[in-house]
Amino acid sequence: MKRPSRILSIAAATAIGAFVGATPALAASYVPGDDVFVGADNNHWKFNDSNPLHVTGPVNDNYPRLTWDSTQATLYSATGAQTDAECSNPADLTADGGDLVLTCDAQTIDTWDGLLSLVTELRFFAAGDTFRMRYTMTNTDDAKMAGQILRLAFDTYQDGNTSVSYTDTDGLIGDYAVDYGANTNVVTDGDNYVWVTDDRVGSTTTYVAKYAVGQAGSISPLADVDENSWTSGGHGDGGTLAQLFYRVPDLAPGETVEYVVLGKVFFVDASVNNDPVMSGWQEGTGIAIADAASDTELESDAFVFAGISDRTRVVNWEPAPPTANENLAKTGADSGASGVLAIGLVASLIALAVRRRSRA
Repeated sequence: MKRPSRILSIAAATAIGAFVGATPALAASYVPGDDVFVGADNNHWKFNDSNPLHVTGPVNDNYPRLTWDSTQATLYSATGAQTDAECSNPADLTADGGDLVLTCDAQTIDTWDGLLSLVTELRFFAAGDTFRMRYTMTNTDDAKMAGQILRLAFDTYQDGNTSVSYTDTDGLIGDYAVDYGANTNVVTDGDNYVWVTDDRVGSTTTYVAKYAVGQAGSISPLADVDENSWTSGGHGDGGTLAQLFYRVPDLAPGETVEYVVLGKVFFVDASVNNDPVMSGWQEGTGIAIADAASDTELESDAFVFAGISDRTRVVNWEPAPPTANENLAKTGADSGASGVLAIGLVASLIALAVRRRSRA
């Protein structure tokens, strides 16, 4: 639905191809918004813009349709500053094994509370159907920075036909063999960190997609920003835009945190013809939904933390440390058990002393 992106130059693509297998590899100059080729059958990832950098999905010789209108990141400060993640020209495109990694130059953001460095990185995995957005923030000011909110978003290409067929809280939703002709009524919210969308009623419009955006109980989980009436979630029942809000932890001078979210496209095989009622597209969509629901790649360490040396900085995936109350409760329980043993030991010693005195 947006303008087509340019194609990565033959020279740049050839240079990248020469680097495949090296870890780390030399970087080739890349123009943000150019197509990124990775995978079989001329598979390439497309963009509809470079500033902000919007990924629209993979297409290839067999599957020409897009998955998203846009994906994006925006940083908000408590003082009202708002900045989109951008990618200046040129950026770097690097081979890491079979993956291609697009790294943008550090972007200096004036939050009105101080200066923040933001680096955008997109990793396109070797199979060609999965990508990861990684945002690295560093407080480059000389004072603590607080009150920052990161917004990430996936805007599906199928618009009002967006249906949610699986979530990490509901499992598979409904009975596709019965419900294939209408959207499900499930809408994702701030409790959903993994879900699947499909286009069952759109008829060959786009594909099945799976998302993984962190985990509950992490240092920086999904949040509802009540002061701005912002809520996380929104995919499903025709809802096309999923917004994901995270409260960035307070950052000391020089401190760095990272956010990682992933998306995977499950291409639909419309040539299947085993059901006498469903069209090939509808039947193929049902198969892709089942495959997506059972697939666990996006939640695996191999994908979440690929190429990341310090996973403790990935605050929407790393578990939060115990709170003071949790530590106190644990310590109190341990101390209580130790106290009972100590009291018992003292009582035994006193009883022994009394017996010996009575014998004397």
